[in-house]
Amino acid sequence: MKIKIKLQLIIIFSALALLGILFTNLYRQQQTEKQFKQQALTMELNQAIFNENQIREKYFFYHEGRSKEQFLLIHEKIGGIFKRMLGSFAKAEEKIYLEKMAGLHDQIGRFFDDLADLTKNWRSMTPPHKSMRRRPKDAHKGRRFHKCCRTSC
Repeated sequence: MKIKIKLQLIIIFSALALLGILFTNLYRQQQTEKQFKQQALTMELNQAIFNENQIREKYFFYHEGRSKEQFLLIHEKIGGIFKRMLGSFAKAEEKIYLEKMAGLHDQIGRFFDDLADLTKNWRSMTPPHKSMRRRPKDAHKGRRFHKCCRTSC
């Protein structure tokens, strides 16, 4: 073989190796970006579920209409996140699990609505004088108090 042919083969091999490395890097970069997007969606979902749980608990402690509205808004937001996740995750396994999670999320929303309606009905049925009972002022009398700390024994 002549030196010219050897150099041409080396150049062709180097060019092919360079193209292989370039396409591999582009493919890996796309995969990494996809993973980052999926991770961002997952983190957004986690944060929204955490907020939803806090607002749900706040509603059941204080029964405020504002908390119910906030819960419903976040509930819709989480439903949108699930839809975006279904588009972002490509594996059939992942989609099946996401669909199950979305179904469970919808059930949580229905249960919240049912429980909120029951709470509303219960509050409308309870007379205000019974629900607002207080201890009598003299309820502490008859108990023995320790001299130094004034707490009951």
